[in-house]
Amino acid sequence: MFQGGREAPRKNREAYARDLGRLDFVLLTHAHIDHCGLLPRFAAAGGRGPQIYCTKPTADLVPVMLKDSAHVQSRGSRQSAQRRGRRVEEEAPLYSAEDVDRLALRLMPCR
Repeated sequence: MFQGGREAPRKNREAYARDLGRLDFVLLTHAHIDHCGLLPRFAAAGGRGPQIYCTKPTADLVPVMLKDSAHVQSRGSRQSAQRRGRRVEEEAPLYSAEDVDRLALRLMPCR
């Protein structure tokens, strides 16, 4: 996930929409939001998304961080839409807490 700067929202939307082709798995090294912040996009893939391998502490922390990110995006999208005179849908969050719950099922802790 891109953070900071005027271009970050556009870059995140473009990255979120990009076709990743067929991925066999994702290896997540740690739970920093710049590494895991766009992973909920795989929740939308239903049963076809890749498994995400990570350490147990990372698997425990990712859902907490991503739910907070979803909450911040939700609040930010309403404020941004009001500030820019746009519909909330145009500034919609990239994902919801429910998407994070679906993603959490893909986290595969390993040693």
